[in-house]
Amino acid sequence: MKHLFVPHTIAVLADQKGFNEPCLAKYDNYPNNGIDFIWEKIYPETYITKEEILRSEVLAPLYQQLVDWFLTEHNLFIEITLWESGFNWMIKETKKDGVFSKGNGDRHYKTKLDALNTALTEAFKLIP
Repeated sequence: MKHLFVPHTIAVLADQKGFNEPCLAKYDNYPNNGIDFIWEKIYPETYITKEEILRSEVLAPLYQQLVDWFLTEHNLFIEITLWESGFNWMIKETKKDGVFSKGNGDRHYKTKLDALNTALTEAFKLIP
């Protein structure tokens, strides 16, 4: 189930950019060994909120949860497309006059998650 959660580096970016939605899991940093652990609550019907975590912890959103957050909070639509040569990503602005989009151009990614991780990282650069 770990593959459903964004990696720690993206979770940190989300935290820095104001993501504050209830999550099923959190990352915990142990400064002595530098390893990131993901902890899930025992009962999946309960959620972890930012108020419940320690300073050394960060919420671990699901990929889809973060994609939806970009759309509802920042009007950014993230799209991953499969081509013959691999996966591509595109970010589209949904509320501006005119069309705004940013994509990976001719670069293709071997996996959907590689493309999605890159798209999420680039989307964070578009919000203040």
